[in-house]
Amino acid sequence: DGREHKPGREKVQGERHRQLRQQQRAAGLRREPSGARGVKGGSLFCSVWGGASVDTRGKAKQGWADRQRLVQSRKSGKMGDKSSEFYLRYYTGHKGKFGHEFLEFEFRPDGKMRYANNSNYKNDSMIRKEAFVNEGVIEALKKIVKDSEILKEDDRNWPTPDKVGRQELEIVMGDEHISFTTTKIGSLLDVEDSKDPEGLRVFYYLVQDLKCFVFSVCQMHFKIKPI
Repeated sequence: DGREHKPGREKVQGERHRQLRQQQRAAGLRREPSGARGVKGGSLFCSVWGGASVDTRGKAKQGWADRQRLVQSRKSGKMGDKSSEFYLRYYTGHKGKFGHEFLEFEFRPDGKMRYANNSNYKNDSMIRKEAFVNEGVIEALKKIVKDSEILKEDDRNWPTPDKVGRQELEIVMGDEHISFTTTKIGSLLDVEDSKDPEGLRVFYYLVQDLKCFVFSVCQMHFKIKPI
């Protein structure tokens, strides 16, 4: 076709590209792609944001150290000074033709959450769930308790447990410790008919908030198909 063919032209161009890449690496203008270089003890996780290379190995080591401290705090029964002074347990149940049916949950000082729901209706089995929650969850729970002002109440004039059922609420927060018992409350009409409607109303709304809180935590932690 009249065009001169130069043998090895592709090879020469490839060699020139390799030399150019080596010069760029030497000048610091080119970086190896993530995972290209091996690192003793693990791979190098590298991201480029705005042209800057960020090595996340330090963050990984810090995360490992934080987990180790959390494990040690769980073994010792402490999760910091604030949460170590907090405990909450709630129980509601009754005994009928289906046996002892109840709902119970508690938050321990070490951050362990325990949940149990027993119903013998149609031969259902007991549901048990356990998980550790962090200090943020404990602080949110403490805020719910503080905002309710339940610690100022007294169950002296509340309805006593009967055949309808029983409710128990125990809270330890700092130097304060309360332990309330009363019957199951069907609606606000039962609250208004009691001898202490104001105090029982605080208890009623707090229980609703605690149930929603626990159900949300369980749904997030034990979700079968996370988004």
